[in-house]
Order: sequence, then structure tokens, then C-alpha cells
Amino acid sequence: MIAFVKLIHIAAVAIWVGGLIALPACYRRLGQLQARAQSYGSDATAAAQAAQRIHDAAKFSYVAIVSPAAFIAVTSGIVLIFQGVVVDPWFGVKLAFIVVLVVAHSLAGQTAARMSEKSAVYPAWRYAGATGLASAVTLATIAVTLSKPSFDGVSIPPTLREPGALKTIVESVTPWR
Repeated sequence: MIAFVKLIHIAAVAIWVGGLIALPACYRRLGQLQARAQSYGSDATAAAQAAQRIHDAAKFSYVAIVSPAAFIAVTSGIVLIFQGVVVDPWFGVKLAFIVVLVVAHSLAGQTAARMSEKSAVYPAWRYAGATGLASAVTLATIAVTLSKPSFDGVSIPPTLREPGALKTIVESVTPWR
């Protein structure tokens, strides 16, 4: 059972991060085609049609493929957490990387909505940044997951190494009980 859930988890993560890496290229090309469609040249109509096709494909990919894959990846990851007790420090680092991927996923969705405007642009620096961030975080997550570093030499407060430490920290700073 655990092997099947791991297979689902790895496949969903692969689809999710693959989408996060590929979508910025779609947005970049869409912005270029929309700029060409704004011109009054002979290829403005063809560029507008191509832009609409790329916009539809990017939106479909985000809504019907990447987002469900993200949901399945996170859900199957939670199932795997409950299958085996994981309280090692490397797992906290992995979860921090996953949070970055979730934020990148959210930004990709906002970009998909913003790119539906006819005058939307997607600069090269944003393309490089989004692609680089998704790639780097994905590689870092894989490295931490496979190597499972011990972090013994790192000075982490003992309270953060205990299960349930977050609850204790939140209770100490929250004015209500």
C-alpha cells in the first residue's frame, strides 16, 4: 500500500513541477504574440489566433493538469506522513521547499489570470526567474529527500526538534487561549 501511495506521490509531483517549469515559457510566448497582435501588420490576425490558442492551452494546463497534480501530490504526501512517523529535521527543510512550490503555484495561477488581458506582457526576467525558482526548488527538494541530511552540526533549538513544538510556540505568542 505504501509503495502505491509513493508511486502516486512521485508521479503527481513530477507532473506538478513539470507544469511549474513549463508554464512560464507559455506565458512568455503568449506575451510576445499578444504584442504582435497589437500591431497593425498583416500577421496581426494570425498572431491573435495563435495567442488565443496558447492562452487556452496554458489555462487548461494550469486548471486541469497542474492544479490537480499539486492537490494529489500534497494529499498523497500527507498520507505518507501518517504512514510513517517523520520528525527528522530534514523533513522540515523539505516541507519548507514545498511551501515555496505552493507559493510558486499560486503565482502561476495569478499570472494565468493576468495574461488573459490583451495587453499583458511577460518579461524575460520574470520567465527566467519563475523557471529558475521552480527548477532550483525542485532539485533542492529532491536532494534533501534522497540524502536525508542529519543537520547534527546545525544549531537548532531543542524545542524545534520536538513533535508538536509549533503548537507550543504559537500558544506562547497568542494572546487568547
